[in-house]
Amino acid sequence: MEYDKIRDQLKSRLETVNDPAEFVTVYDHVPDSITPPVAMIVPSSNTVTYHESMGGIANGLIVCRFEIQIIEQRFSSDFSQERLDEYMATVPAAIEGEQTLGGYASSVQITTARNYGPVTFGSELYLGVQFDCEVLAA
Repeated sequence: MEYDKIRDQLKSRLETVNDPAEFVTVYDHVPDSITPPVAMIVPSSNTVTYHESMGGIANGLIVCRFEIQIIEQRFSSDFSQERLDEYMATVPAAIEGEQTLGGYASSVQITTARNYGPVTFGSELYLGVQFDCEVLAA
């Protein structure tokens, strides 16, 4: 498994999103400051599970988990929520559109969208949604 390459590929997939708008920046880390709309790829608290397999005890698969945070400006809450609603369709489609992530994965899927609503980053208040992403790698 090449964890850094998987994260790079997730970043590349998010850079293809252009509906409802392109992200100003896609980060594969948590930055010090942001200019929305942005996407951030962060390892989840349950980052990697080793030796997953279907019916065997061998080395099996490795499950990598990431949180993808989408943050939008809060100029008008209606406008911002409409954009987040659209991202809820386009972000999973972009991530899942290349199942092997350039050959570094067996599959990738967005499992959940959660924490939809106000997000504080630094001292600013934005709107955001978080996607849980699972990548199966060997």
